[in-house]
Amino acid sequence: MKQLKRQNFWHAISARDAIHSLQTDAQRGLNIQQVEELREKYGYNEIPAHDARTWIEILLAQFKSLLIWILLLAAVISYVGGHVIDLYIILAIIIINVIIAFVQEMKAERSVASLKSMVVLMAKVVRSGERHAIDARELVPGDIVVLEEGDNVPADIRLIGAKNFRTIEASLTGESLPIRKEVDILKTDTPLADRANMIWKGTFVAGGFATGVVVATGEHTVLGEIARSMTAIKQHKTHFHEKIDVLAKQMGTIAIASATIMFLIGYFLRGMGVETLLFTSIAMLVSAIPESLPAIVSIVLAIGTQRMAKRNVIIREFSAIETLGAVTTIVTDKTGTLTQNVLTVIQFRSGFQDVFATTGLGWSPYGTISAMDGSSDKENKAYQTLMAIAGYCNNAEIKENGDSYELIGDPTEGALLALSRKSGYYDKFSSTIKRIDDLPFDSKIKMRATLVDWSGRRMLFVVGAPEMVLKYSIARTNRDERIHIDHAEREKIDREIEDWSSSAMRVIALAYKELPQEMDAIDVDNIHSLGSAEKLYSFC
Repeated sequence: MKQLKRQNFWHAISARDAIHSLQTDAQRGLNIQQVEELREKYGYNEIPAHDARTWIEILLAQFKSLLIWILLLAAVISYVGGHVIDLYIILAIIIINVIIAFVQEMKAERSVASLKSMVVLMAKVVRSGERHAIDARELVPGDIVVLEEGDNVPADIRLIGAKNFRTIEASLTGESLPIRKEVDILKTDTPLADRANMIWKGTFVAGGFATGVVVATGEHTVLGEIARSMTAIKQHKTHFHEKIDVLAKQMGTIAIASATIMFLIGYFLRGMGVETLLFTSIAMLVSAIPESLPAIVSIVLAIGTQRMAKRNVIIREFSAIETLGAVTTIVTDKTGTLTQNVLTVIQFRSGFQDVFATTGLGWSPYGTISAMDGSSDKENKAYQTLMAIAGYCNNAEIKENGDSYELIGDPTEGALLALSRKSGYYDKFSSTIKRIDDLPFDSKIKMRATLVDWSGRRMLFVVGAPEMVLKYSIARTNRDERIHIDHAEREKIDREIEDWSSSAMRVIALAYKELPQEMDAIDVDNIHSLGSAEKLYSFC
C-alpha cells in the first residue's frame, strides 16, 4: 500500500514524483496487466455500502416501539379477561400500524436500490496510450484521468496538468464557489480544503481542462474515509422513538396506578369481591390505553412521507419525518447561509439606468423580468446586448430533469444563462450568434471571455469582476446610446457596485467590444494587451 500510505502527502510532492511513485506514465498511462494487478490489490473504486434491509428486518423493526408492546400486553390481558372484542380491536390497530409503516419503508428501500442501479459514473482514462471512457468503478491508483467541464471527479487525483481548471467542492468542504486548481507543489501542512493541486472524489468540475493521476480509490479516498467514520457512529433512538417511549411509559404508569388504586379502594373500603375487582381493574387498564394512537401517528407520518416524496426526497425510515420537525437549531457557516450551490440573478442594471428585478429561483428558465421603476423597455440595445452576453459568454448547460433543472458547469455562468433564457433573447439569438472561441474564467484577470460572430459582426463578450471590467472600459451603453465613462461616471458606478455588494449580493459586470473580422482566437495575453492598449470594452 505504498501509494495509500502517502495519501496525505501527494500535494507536497511534484507531479513527476507522484507519477514515478505510482509507477505509471503521464502520456501512456497504465497497461492492461498493471490495471489487473492493481485491481486485485486495491479492489474496485467504490465505497462499500451497507447491505439493504431485508423485508423481515423492516417488519421486525416496527415492533421496537414500547407503545406497541404495551398494546400487545393489553391484548393479552383482554384475552385473559375474556374481552374478545377489545382483543380484536387492539390487534387490528397493531396490524394496521405495522402494515402502513412496513409498506412505506419497503417503497423507500426499493427506490434507493433503483437509484443506485441507475447512476453509472463514467471516467475518461488513458491506458496503453489510448483514451477510453470507462465505468469509474474500474479505476485503479496510477490511472491517468482526463477531466473537463461538467465531469464528476471519480477518485482522489493529483493534478499533473491544468488549464483554467476549477472544481466545486461544496459536497466536501461546504464552499459554494468554484475553487481554482493548479499543479504547483504545496506545503506538507496545507489543510485539505486548500490543496489546490488535488481534486477529490465526489466533487464536480466547474470549468477548464485538466489531467491527473489517481492516487486513491474507493474507501481509501477522503470521501471513503468520511463514509467509514460514519459507520462507527453509535446508533441512537430517534427523537420520535424517544418521545413515543416516554409517552408509553407515562400512559402505562398512569393506567397501572389507576387500576391498582381502584382495586384497593374497592377491596378495603367497599368490601367488593376479588374476582369482580380484578376483572373491573383489567377492563379499566385496557381502556386507559389509546389503541388508535399508533395508527393515527403512522397515518400522519405517511402523509409527511408522501409530501417529501413529491419534493424528490426519499425517507428510508418512517420516523425520520418527525425528526425534521424537531430541529430547533441550524448551525451554518460564517456567511449565515446553507450551501445549496445555487445562484440566481435577482436584480440587474441595464446600462446603469434601468434597474430590473427577476422572479424564479435556481436554474429554471421560467420567471419574470420587470423594471423596478414600472417601465417595460426591453427592446433597447443595452438590454438586448446584456442578455446576449449573459447567454453566450459561458459554457454552462441547463438540463431539464422531470420537474426540476440541473446545471452542468459553473454556478455563476448557470445563473446568467438562466437569466438570458428567462428574457427570451437566448432562443431569439440562437440563429444569429455563433461562438468562435472561448476563454474560461481566469483568476489572474478575474474575467472570462467569448469571441462570437453576431449577424456578421465579430464581437468579444466579457463577464468578470466589476473592478476589472470597469478598469478596461471607456463607455457604458445607456439604452440605445453610448456614454463616455469619465471620472465622475466612474465614481458613480463604483458607488453602485459598493451598494449592491453591501447588500450581500455578488456583483458581476458584463461588457462587449466589436473586433476586426479577421480575429478568430483569444487568450489571456491577447485580451490583457488589447484591453490596456485600446480600453476594449463597453460596459453594459
